[in-house]
Amino acid sequence: MGGSALVEGDTDHVNVVVRLRPLSDAERQRGDLECVHADGDRKTVRWIAPSANRSSASATSAPPSVRSLTFDAALVGSNQADVLHATNTPALLNDALRGMHVTIFAYGQTGSGKTYTMSGPESLGAGHSRAPHDAGPEGLIPRALAALFDDPMLHQRVAVSASYLEIYNEQLNDLLNPSSTNMQLRWLAKSGCFVQDLVHGRLRIRLPDHPARARRVRGGGHPDRPRDRASRL
Repeated sequence: MGGSALVEGDTDHVNVVVRLRPLSDAERQRGDLECVHADGDRKTVRWIAPSANRSSASATSAPPSVRSLTFDAALVGSNQADVLHATNTPALLNDALRGMHVTIFAYGQTGSGKTYTMSGPESLGAGHSRAPHDAGPEGLIPRALAALFDDPMLHQRVAVSASYLEIYNEQLNDLLNPSSTNMQLRWLAKSGCFVQDLVHGRLRIRLPDHPARARRVRGGGHPDRPRDRASRL
């Protein structure tokens, strides 16, 4: 899962937000039950842990223990706007516009909802956008872009470019140029680490419909290939 922030207050450098995915339709039909719950403080997550020693005779009579972890925020349900606020994305965007390096990434096992949280459902088409705080299925990336261009700093003449890099099965792939796969990570003393030949597109280059679709096109007609260990930057 991860840990809580190391520093309290406005000087935090790392914030950890945990999101509890609701049961899917298939899981409900199977009779699965939710085993992890968030407290009303929207920070504490609790779950029932089985006895540590199941092989002993006393383990059958020992009651299970309730364990907990506290994070900077704990989200329940499918509300995508909550993710924008809990991660404090607008403030991070302001920091980025002022020259600071910021990062938001989703971590979890396959099927935990990383792609949905970051991009939204695959049914969303290209160019589908909404105000950053509105209700809707859009993920954190399109909401962050909407919030970025709402910033007063961009009401002046500025140049904005973006890259869309995927780390998939320990390979680097350019989602703005699907023919560029297995790219090379380089390092220079003056600029640090970079991906060789990664496209940095101006606004006239439109992001792909959805990360999963981009992988299908590049995968040579194999839409069912495994999707684990994929990250998009």
